[in-house]
Amino acid sequence: MTPHAGKTLEQISDSRKGKIVVRRIGWAVLALVILLVLVVLASVVYQGIASAVDASAYPPPGRLVDVGGFRLHIHFTGSGGPTVILDAGNGGSSLDWSLVQPGVATFTRVCSYDRAGYGWSDSGPTPRTSERIVRELHTLLVNAGVPGPYVLVGHSFGGLNMRLYTYTYPQDVAGLVLVDSSHENDPTALKAIMDGQQQLSTCQHFAPFGVVRLLGSLNQFISPYPSAIQTVVKAHLYQTRFCGTWYDESAAWDESISQVRTARAQHSLGHLPLVVITYGKDLDASWQALQNDLAGLSSNSTHVIASMSGHAIMFDQPDLVIAAIRQIVTKNLNAGHSFITSAMTSCKGQVTARLLHTTRGRATNTIPFSYRRERRGDGTTSAPLLIPDMNTDKKVTKALTESEERETALSA
Repeated sequence: MTPHAGKTLEQISDSRKGKIVVRRIGWAVLALVILLVLVVLASVVYQGIASAVDASAYPPPGRLVDVGGFRLHIHFTGSGGPTVILDAGNGGSSLDWSLVQPGVATFTRVCSYDRAGYGWSDSGPTPRTSERIVRELHTLLVNAGVPGPYVLVGHSFGGLNMRLYTYTYPQDVAGLVLVDSSHENDPTALKAIMDGQQQLSTCQHFAPFGVVRLLGSLNQFISPYPSAIQTVVKAHLYQTRFCGTWYDESAAWDESISQVRTARAQHSLGHLPLVVITYGKDLDASWQALQNDLAGLSSNSTHVIASMSGHAIMFDQPDLVIAAIRQIVTKNLNAGHSFITSAMTSCKGQVTARLLHTTRGRATNTIPFSYRRERRGDGTTSAPLLIPDMNTDKKVTKALTESEERETALSA
């Protein structure tokens, strides 16, 4: 064999070995791709089955009402009027009111509902602005046969929505309760929302594959809820659409606050009964100033500091929220008497709320309350009641009189 022939045979052998290596690499890559596809399919199937099981295990307590191609969930309890409508904050649902709704239902009809994409409601069209949310809520109430007037209650972002509803449909609103409501001029809100957008974006991309569910990435949002409903909350949080819904609402923040600013400039709340409740734990002066501004939107307002609460007042001091709603429903604002008639207290009956604003949103006072419970006809006792005693009533009357005198002097 010549040297040339030997080289040729070696080259052929090397070429064959190279082709074999390439072929093996190709098969390995193909196997990995197939494995990856199978894992992805398995993850999607896992997420779909788990979501379906959750939906079956926890059916809606209320009704699903068509509002134009998709359905919103609304839950009615109680009877009487005016009807109270509850709207939760970003990422919240009708379950946010689980400690408030039963108490309100003892004295009037109350409805909690899920905005599109949350809780038991279907996903809705984008952008998820306050204006769109308000239109959907109005359609929901009409289609569900819930006549006004309404007492609107909104927590956080829900407060923006309820204000815009009041500006848009003033004839339908009997009163407004803002529970640590967002404010359109809050300089810190946009930064907080933008900081959360990246996490929500990651969440919405991985949620369809069950990764968020497997890692328990949203468990931190479950703990504030009562233990009895935490499994239901968890089922909602790990639905595929949840993170995307929260992301869409946050993405529309600028547009939503612009809509509220415009409506505020064009309309006034006038003498509409208004109660503003602000968290009291480590209360920031700038936040209190914004909440004071909200209390000044009506000439018939009350501002209460929930001294034992963080942002989630409906969990920390639910009776204080119930009290604010009762104040409006039972017409306690009549004749200038603007004071909370019930609120959450400690076991020792210590007052845990401070009244800041009285009638016309003018007088600024801290009014003490006495504490008692009432026995009902069936033998049970009521929620803790905080009522003004005689000395307190004199202080309230004096504050109101001084406020009236100042207004008279200013208008003269």
